[in-house]
Amino acid sequence: MATDQALAPRQEAHSLPSHERQVSHAPLWLCVYFPNLPLEVFTSSVEHVGPMVVLQQQKNRCVVRAVSPAAEAEGVCVGMPINAAYALCHQLDARLHNPKTEVARLKRLAAWAGQFTPMVSLEPPQALLLEVKASMKLFGGLEALCRLIGEGLSELGHEFVIAVSPTPIASWFMARNAHEFVVTDKEALRSVLGELTLTGLGLDARVVAGLHKSGLRTLRDVWRLPREGLARRFGCGFLNIFDRALGLTPDPRKAFVPPERFASALELPAEISDTELLLIAIHRLQLELAGFLRARDAGVDSLTITLHHARRPASSLQVGMRHNSCDADHLLLLIRERFEHLRLPASVIRVTLTADEIHAFTPAHRQLFDNKESVDQDWDQVLEQLQARLGEQAVRGVQPVMDHRPERAWSYVDPGEAKPVGKLPHRPLWLLPQPQALALRRGRPWRQGKLRLQQGPERIEGGWWDDADICRDYYVAIDRNGSRLWIFRDLVQAKRWYLHGWFS
Repeated sequence: MATDQALAPRQEAHSLPSHERQVSHAPLWLCVYFPNLPLEVFTSSVEHVGPMVVLQQQKNRCVVRAVSPAAEAEGVCVGMPINAAYALCHQLDARLHNPKTEVARLKRLAAWAGQFTPMVSLEPPQALLLEVKASMKLFGGLEALCRLIGEGLSELGHEFVIAVSPTPIASWFMARNAHEFVVTDKEALRSVLGELTLTGLGLDARVVAGLHKSGLRTLRDVWRLPREGLARRFGCGFLNIFDRALGLTPDPRKAFVPPERFASALELPAEISDTELLLIAIHRLQLELAGFLRARDAGVDSLTITLHHARRPASSLQVGMRHNSCDADHLLLLIRERFEHLRLPASVIRVTLTADEIHAFTPAHRQLFDNKESVDQDWDQVLEQLQARLGEQAVRGVQPVMDHRPERAWSYVDPGEAKPVGKLPHRPLWLLPQPQALALRRGRPWRQGKLRLQQGPERIEGGWWDDADICRDYYVAIDRNGSRLWIFRDLVQAKRWYLHGWFS
């Protein structure tokens, strides 16, 4: 779908508002209608899926409610009985209509759409309504806002129709009829809506049948008849719908409240054992998460990816961060680093992305005249990428500990979490895990040649309180290659010599 067409004026009434109209305080409702939502809840891509239909129980038979392009090419169409559909396509993948799943997907899309406006309302079963009057200036105008919404929904793998008008029902009427109009003047609604056919408005089927028997096909035909007669025959509620569409009566809408945690799943079109293909599916879930976080002005410090297998228990993968983040590209980069070393226990049929802890996000402050191209990558992000690639145990910081014994005078901490301390004694950069015994030649320490003692001794003694007492004389020694070694003579164990580390 091309959102640019949504802003192309068909006639003067459909053009973008003039300056006088832009200063109006009247609301502006943007409707996003998802014509293939019944199919999209079962697959990650309707365009690339095989022959698939969604079935709906209608009286005593099952009929086709939605059809994929591949099935449509075989002659299958909406409203066709299932037996006739199988007769046309033997490889048909038939799924039963699941209203709960559709509503759940619609709520996830509403949480994502909250990044564009705080007023998002559900219009089940296949549409969202966004009040965008106050958001237009923030996103650079109505055309730019529609383009951003369209690009985001395309990345999420949804087909959609966008329509804009001053009333929510009018926008829904136009979008449901695939009329991608932008009507900003309430006075133009009657002429625009008059072109719509009655069958595409989602009205009660019996009412539509009665209207057709009277020779009425469009809304313009209905508006030509006396209201009293229509009210007696079809009820006042029938006319109230059109009054709300034209803005003649109020139409308050309930705002959608997003959940406190993020959890989204994606069904895969087939069993997948390639991690690169899995990353494509996870990327869509991550885009949902990014929109969810922007809507709440929040960030996350950990994600859980659950991989569901056909014949084995689900497996999970944790992705942690040092600080809260809502950067979509950075989150995807961390996930990709983890997936490069992942071995799948079995092929995957479904992927779930969960973020249980949502935290307030505070963006980093930069100088006014920073050159964006010359600013180095954030050090925390570099550490997170290294930890994701090498493992958290491979990237750690070191914190001095108040202990004179060298092997106990430090401890691991998270990178950057070391606390400042006072002046430290001169110690080697590389300390061996265990001291290495040195040979003796004529009573002098020897390692590939004679060692020349340059500095020392420094006596270190202590540890009686934890049964690990030592008594050593430490020296800085030079070997025949000019390397500076840290060696000691153990005054307890027969005065033997040991190598304990190297200086840089």
